[in-house]
Amino acid sequence: MMPSRLSVDSFKHLIYMHEYRILGPSRTSFDFILQFDLGIQYIFNQEYKNCTRQVLTAKWEDYYSIPPSANFYTEDYIGSGQQFNGVLVNVWGSNSTDKPFTGAWTSDSCIPVFHTYYDPSSKSFSYVTYYNITVGIANPNIFVPPSYCPTQ
Repeated sequence: MMPSRLSVDSFKHLIYMHEYRILGPSRTSFDFILQFDLGIQYIFNQEYKNCTRQVLTAKWEDYYSIPPSANFYTEDYIGSGQQFNGVLVNVWGSNSTDKPFTGAWTSDSCIPVFHTYYDPSSKSFSYVTYYNITVGIANPNIFVPPSYCPTQ
C-alpha cells in the first residue's frame, strides 16, 4: 500500500482518508468519509464516480482517542533522546483481550504519532504512523460526501 492522506476533525468526530492501492499491475485510489456520530461511512472512487454508503459500527474511541480504559506506559522523546531536541510523546496502551493496542501522542497537543492494535474479529494487526502533520483543516468540505453518493 502507498501512503495515504488523512484529515481528522476531532471535535466533530469526522475522518476523511484518500488511500492509494496497488492491485497487481494497476493503481487505484479510494476515498473514505467516516461520520462517527452519525454511524455512517462513505467509500467512493472519484475516477469512476461510484460510491457506497454503509453503517459505521466502529466508535471514535477505537481510532483517534485514548480510551478511558487505557494505561499510561511511559513518556519519551522521538527524534533525539535529549530534551528540547525531540518531540515528547506519551505512550498509552491496553492489554485487554477484546482490543489490545499501543499508541503514542504528543504530550503538549495530543497529536497522534502512531498506534497499533489487534482486531480479534478479523485476527489482524494494524499499525499506523502519522507524519507531515498540519494542525487545522484547510478545506472543511472534505468531510461532505460527493453528490453522487447515496443519501439513504
